[in-house]
Amino acid sequence: MLRYLAGDFMLPVKGFQKTSVIDYPGKMCSVVFVAKCNFRCPYCQNPDLILNYKKIPTIPEREIFEHLDKKRKWVDGVCITGGEPCLYESLVDFIKKLKSMGFLIKLDTNGTNPEMLKYMIKKKLLDYIAMDIKAPINRYSEVAGVKVNVMDIRRSVSMILKSGIDYEFRTTVVPKLFGDEDMISIGKWLKGAKRYCIQQFRPMKTLDKSYEKEGAYPEIKLRALAGIAESKKGLKYDGRKGLARLGMVFGIPLLILGGLLIIIVVAVVIIVLAVIYAIIVSGG
Repeated sequence: MLRYLAGDFMLPVKGFQKTSVIDYPGKMCSVVFVAKCNFRCPYCQNPDLILNYKKIPTIPEREIFEHLDKKRKWVDGVCITGGEPCLYESLVDFIKKLKSMGFLIKLDTNGTNPEMLKYMIKKKLLDYIAMDIKAPINRYSEVAGVKVNVMDIRRSVSMILKSGIDYEFRTTVVPKLFGDEDMISIGKWLKGAKRYCIQQFRPMKTLDKSYEKEGAYPEIKLRALAGIAESKKGLKYDGRKGLARLGMVFGIPLLILGGLLIIIVVAVVIIVLAVIYAIIVSGG
């Protein structure tokens, strides 16, 4: 039986990022942000989706589908994140509509609903799964901030590894919560996984405000943690330092924005040189 929230008829989409080049590896995608989560990770960087989602207007599905229909030529897929999308039965129908439009689907999940994952994998509704690994299995409830059924977590990991679908596992490493021994334990657990991402903790806006005062690991420490995973347990590390939704500025992808800034700078330099040249010529 699928586990979901009662009274769930429409997916509560609280955010829609029209263009992203970082949320779906190798693809141009749109990102859908869903309300609520069954975890309370203190370092969570989307606290409004957890605590204040009722104050955030729900975006009608019609608006999302209409926009995507116009952008089929430029958008490869849709990343569905949260919050925790697998809390909702309506997620399945939402994805079916997107698949019928020809979009690839990437799902971000905490792995607490293996029944729904199993169903969507069986029905070929998913093209990429990104599952958060919060901690070694023996510390899961401590780091997630709630009592966690770790058997569900284990089942989801096992299912993803055997699914034949592209995937990644990822861990946000907070110095206060995560050290070398934790990396060793996760390495043993996920041994053989083809992609594992160590995500940098960014103390900007967190569920537990005290974590905004916590420091982050320096680059050299992140690489050391990656080395532990790789050398001891054969875990293949994907060295992305953070996926903190920093790929957009005012709705513009950073890569495009960077290109525009370069063009503007070059244009300004050319204009300045032209003015200087005109002054020199006129003065002569």
